[in-house]
Amino acid sequence: MIEPSNNQKLRPWLRLIFGVAATCLVLALAFNSPAAFSKPILKEAPVNYIPKQTIDIGIHIKNISNLSLKDKEFSADGWFWLKWPEHVQELIKANNIDLLEIVEFVNLVKPWDSQIELDGSEPTLTSQGKYFQGYRFSGQFYQEDIDLRRFPFQSISLPLTIETRPASFSMESEAITLRSEVDTKTILGDYINFNGYKLMGSSINPNIHTYRTTFGEENTESGGNYSMINFVANYKTDTASAIY
Repeated sequence: MIEPSNNQKLRPWLRLIFGVAATCLVLALAFNSPAAFSKPILKEAPVNYIPKQTIDIGIHIKNISNLSLKDKEFSADGWFWLKWPEHVQELIKANNIDLLEIVEFVNLVKPWDSQIELDGSEPTLTSQGKYFQGYRFSGQFYQEDIDLRRFPFQSISLPLTIETRPASFSMESEAITLRSEVDTKTILGDYINFNGYKLMGSSINPNIHTYRTTFGEENTESGGNYSMINFVANYKTDTASAIY
């Protein structure tokens, strides 16, 4: 029996190394274009909240799956809920705002294949005198900031970005602000792990989002500023789990 030479033994490993290197080069070129790094205009959220202008929001992300590094997309589902004071309720009634249009997921893609539904047809009144409305959601979400230049050694953050939707809620109008009522220990559920990555925890990042477009409005430089919160699951590459 003829033993393979050292060169023959090395060839499979060399093919693997060159294959990974070529993949990294292609991905780095694809994701390093100027368009890929066009960032939203974000400002710091207010430190002090005005109670009558504040909507408390909570979320529990049950599942995260179907991560596609190529498309920068992932699937998620779970629940979120809102609590708002009488002043906001008056705005909702005065402007005929649908309960499904108080807030929106701004990084939701493929809306035809997503679902956001009310958990109860009408808001209920809490013991603190606030209106409570629950929601169930599932959909495909986009993450612009995935940077594959360090592939396969990288960290990734998968956000669910929720923002106030009505124009009357903008900072220029009634300045309705979102405030998280949950902490980082409670927003992630039991089915948020996937092969090749290790969960490092979660984060909650409030911001004010400024739109570049005017949405056709005259005598204005932007489409307004809206309160936004990012609920984020943070991961890093786990090469050991990816092998097995």
